[in-house]
Amino acid sequence: MNKKCIVIGGGTFNHVRAHLAVAAPAFGETAKQLYELCKEKFTTMDTELVLTKMADSSSNIVTNDDLSDYIDTLVESNLTKVVFFNAAVADYTGKIGSVPSGKRAERLRTVSGQAESMLLEPYTNKIVGKLRKKRKDIFVVAFKTTCGATPTEQYEQALGMLKKNSVNLVLANDIETRSNFIVTPEEGVYHGTREELLVKLVDMAWSRSHLSFTRSTVVDG
Repeated sequence: MNKKCIVIGGGTFNHVRAHLAVAAPAFGETAKQLYELCKEKFTTMDTELVLTKMADSSSNIVTNDDLSDYIDTLVESNLTKVVFFNAAVADYTGKIGSVPSGKRAERLRTVSGQAESMLLEPYTNKIVGKLRKKRKDIFVVAFKTTCGATPTEQYEQALGMLKKNSVNLVLANDIETRSNFIVTPEEGVYHGTREELLVKLVDMAWSRSHLSFTRSTVVDG
């Protein structure tokens, strides 16, 4: 069987109450572009597009935990070779009052006109980091989105994400300044338009993922 190139896109939800959730809005357009580019470039692999339910109504990946579970299946599969992790993960979980959060938690009623406060707590399970924690042979491309960051701040956040999660390439994108660039483990930077960089990203992933690598087992401690 062929090795696989997986392109993951779309946003996730974290349920708070019935019909209420914390979400990271993303509808998979960039992932769809990457999928088409990867199909043309990774001709010796099977390329798959995996979208969350926010981007594909038939998907079973709804929450952060669903996405995390799916990543576990990729780590367990010997066919996984390249992963473009373009999913937008909701960074927080929410809780209102003492009611445990969940898809079927008691629904809030607006008829009373009463204001409610939500406690937001960081979702600390860094999903993208799971891919190479035990599988250094998987080539991972990640994406770091900022808003109104300076070029230095944008670079430092992208590089920090790359180093912390041991990914191979990061595409930095600022939605306010429209600044886009690729950051590499050697701390190099490649600039261009978003469209140019998506093509460059796929080309770089193809060439770098074809370097020889002897798989080893990573043991904690």
